[in-house]
Amino acid sequence: SIAEDFISSGWFIRRYYEATGRKVAGVKELVAGYENEAIIRLLFVEFGKNLGTFINTFIEMQHPKLIIVGGNISNAWSLFEIEMKSQIYSHHPGIDIRKSVHGENAALIGAVGSWFTKQSGVAL
Repeated sequence: SIAEDFISSGWFIRRYYEATGRKVAGVKELVAGYENEAIIRLLFVEFGKNLGTFINTFIEMQHPKLIIVGGNISNAWSLFEIEMKSQIYSHHPGIDIRKSVHGENAALIGAVGSWFTKQSGVAL
């Protein structure tokens, strides 16, 4: 999907290689080098903008009042939060944006909650 091209761990690995010619195993490696490498900091800025742009499209289609960012990438929240929020607030200044407390389990919990609500008629 197009989203995977710009807001996935594969994007980080590919962009880092394009910028440096060096391969990394994953985003954890980039997070570990954040303080020491300017290119890594720039990648997180770019990622925050990409994620914000993607979320803006979702907001325009669904009109939510709250956006919760989860998944493994939320472990690096502080490295992209400012750019992501700036991108979103420039188009949707009133929306509430939060980091999930459930990390990589957020999507699973949301899916179960949605299923339960549809089956029972009771929102969790």
